[in-house]
Amino acid sequence: MVDDRWIEVTPSQFAHEADGLRIVRDLLPKRAPFRAWTNFEFRDDRGNWSEVDLLILAPDGLHLVELKYYSGRLRGNDQTWLRDGRAAEDSPSASPTARPSACAPS
Repeated sequence: MVDDRWIEVTPSQFAHEADGLRIVRDLLPKRAPFRAWTNFEFRDDRGNWSEVDLLILAPDGLHLVELKYYSGRLRGNDQTWLRDGRAAEDSPSASPTARPSACAPS
């Protein structure tokens, strides 16, 4: 049976990412308007290419998900991510070539 709620544009190259996507796919509600697209690229208005791990359509809007192979607690904002026991790092959305709508956990 074809599941048109989940569109895998390109298979993941990473086992941990494929595992994370499988978990989200299994949890995604099986009703409208929920849909998801995985592993795709786009070019922004400056000609820069960006990669998206997961884009989810939900009743409250679009959610851009960046999958990471991290363990422990992750805190931060759209500029800085903090992981327990590690130095602060820039959020993917803080880089000069960041996706225009990238989100970081809060």
